[in-house]
Amino acid sequence: MTATELLRDLEQRGVELAVMGDRLRFRPRRAIDETLRDALAQHKTELMTLVRRRSIAAVSVVEKPSQRYEVPAGWSRERWVARLRYLAGICVHPGRAAELTEWADGLEGQGRAT
Repeated sequence: MTATELLRDLEQRGVELAVMGDRLRFRPRRAIDETLRDALAQHKTELMTLVRRRSIAAVSVVEKPSQRYEVPAGWSRERWVARLRYLAGICVHPGRAAELTEWADGLEGQGRAT
């Protein structure tokens, strides 16, 4: 089994992989049996490279000019933008942090346009 096949198998099982320094983290732990644990150890370096590449690709945000960003009921635009920026700052998932920042930027752009 190659590292790419292993990663695909883990995704089908609902296992999330993350790289933290020189460690490969996964969750949920109960989804990993001894066979998978051995495969993870065998392909650790390749898996870490694949996970890092995916994280970088997730951060690349494609601009969507037709995107309409909404503000939840009961929130002012300024308060919601501040909240989105706060959440993006503490978010550990790079792709989600980029989405939150994009949402905040989009709301600020709409505020200036109107």
